Amino acid sequence: MYGLARWYVFIYLLNPLVMVEIMGNAHFESFCVLSFLASVYFLSQKRHLVSSASFASSIAFKMFPLMFIPLLWKYWKEKKQFFRYVFATALCSLLFFAPFLLGLDLMHFFSSLDLYFQKFEFNASIYFVMRQAGFWLTGYNQIQIIGPFLAVMVILFIAYQSWRNAPTTPIELLHLSAQVFSFYILMATTVHPWYLCFLVGITMFRPRLYIIVWSYCSVFSYVLYSEAMDGSYYFWVSLEYLIVASAFLWERKHLKSGHKKNLAE
Repeated sequence: MYGLARWYVFIYLLNPLVMVEIMGNAHFESFCVLSFLASVYFLSQKRHLVSSASFASSIAFKMFPLMFIPLLWKYWKEKKQFFRYVFATALCSLLFFAPFLLGLDLMHFFSSLDLYFQKFEFNASIYFVMRQAGFWLTGYNQIQIIGPFLAVMVILFIAYQSWRNAPTTPIELLHLSAQVFSFYILMATTVHPWYLCFLVGITMFRPRLYIIVWSYCSVFSYVLYSEAMDGSYYFWVSLEYLIVASAFLWERKHLKSGHKKNLAE
């Protein structure tokens, strides 16, 4: 498909994290990534209604794809098509969520969101650094300020990417989605390893070294559940993100040098 090698699919299927968290622990990221990839495929085939239904299905499994909607703004030259697509997606989402919405306590739902952004903290990167700085400055955890601040940073990044880029192919759309989701994970206060299964899935058509390395190193966070843990948890999390950052910088340098070489030729 799209002139890509078929073996790329094994980047996802044979990834140890995917095998453990998706095939072993049955997390819903597998259905989420499948539905999202299907929506992008049907979008490229101009089957917009089927694409919007698949997109809504992806949102129903996990709400991650909601952050990709702004990226679609420049995908269509005619903005009416964008609004029709979003409307169809919203309508399909309501149908999927209808059984839950009928008995939903909205105050409980929003309190759960508040709990996620201002209470939960696990395997974070930027947040842990900012939290430690907050401890040094004030003597206590500043998550109630840092959490919403990082959420705003994600929103601004999505807006910037949507304004700056105009994806014209499915691969470009997936590439931008991966950038947005990577930034979201970096800003998150809680990063469960299985979140990365979604990231591996949407980048298997344009593999990125740092994402593959990240999926392998995310298992370092499991040390938190070890009975023999002796306070080394933050060491392992720091090591995880140090390796990922090194892979990102090496890959970025390699890609830049390859681009300059192509221009010279």
